[in-house]
Amino acid sequence: MGSLVGSKFNGIINRIMVKITMFMLCFFVMLNSCRAQNETYYTSIDKALTNPKSVKTLDLNDIIITDAIYEFKNLEALYLMDCAFDTITDRIKRLKKLKVLRIRSCKLGILPKSIKKLKNLEELTITGSHQSVILFELKKLKKLRTVSLANNNISSLRKSFFFNANEILSVNLSGNKLRDLPKSIYSLDKLKKLLIMNNSLTYLHEELLNLQNLKKLHVEKNKITVLPNKMSLLTKLEILHVKNNLLKNIQKELLNKCSLKTLDLSDNRISTLPVFENACIKKFVLTGNPITPLRLAKLREQIPNGEVLF
Repeated sequence: MGSLVGSKFNGIINRIMVKITMFMLCFFVMLNSCRAQNETYYTSIDKALTNPKSVKTLDLNDIIITDAIYEFKNLEALYLMDCAFDTITDRIKRLKKLKVLRIRSCKLGILPKSIKKLKNLEELTITGSHQSVILFELKKLKKLRTVSLANNNISSLRKSFFFNANEILSVNLSGNKLRDLPKSIYSLDKLKKLLIMNNSLTYLHEELLNLQNLKKLHVEKNKITVLPNKMSLLTKLEILHVKNNLLKNIQKELLNKCSLKTLDLSDNRISTLPVFENACIKKFVLTGNPITPLRLAKLREQIPNGEVLF
């Protein structure tokens, strides 16, 4: 009897050991696969220089940048965070395969016009880098999808800055000193997201209505006194944030837009609201406006299935 129990026990142990062995083999196969994939991704420029042809992604933080970054001709993504260097030189045009250029919190000089020669670029992000002058234009960057120049010191952009950059889906110009938007931005007929909060804008141009694919519009913390009369013609607009401006009223047509799901009008000067019917709106924020309690109560009746914050 004892030998039978011992035999069964040994059999169980053997099966467990086989499973553990198989698990370890799978683990090491996956580990080697991950290592092989990571051979294209580097966080150290010195290590990357040991095999420059294999480098596809450079992710560098808090280091001094030298011209060595231009040696990686197969580079597809360049991320620079809190790095120290005077400027990007014209040699950046050597990175012909670059798809993503993302520079955050790096003090830069004037960016070279040769950036427009990065014809495979899909994302251009330069934020918190104290840029005040942008000399280049985007018209030759036919594959560009995302542009972010947020939190710089930009007071103006050339009127033709976005001209012929027709594939752009997202633009972020927030946190600058803009008093007007470049006219060419209204030609971006595929644009879905526009972030222009925290500038010095006093109005939104009627040509904004050309952006018929726009879904998200953020214009918080400006000095806007009125919205375009026919803004309701933006038939795909789902999210509109106009917080902390100088609005005194809002158009009935805009409130009746069935596509609009979120509307934030908080911290304005709105004292009255038109009667409207929009069963589609899910969130309506009116905090910080001088609206009477009676009108707010009526508002809740008008939006029975949505959230009204005041």
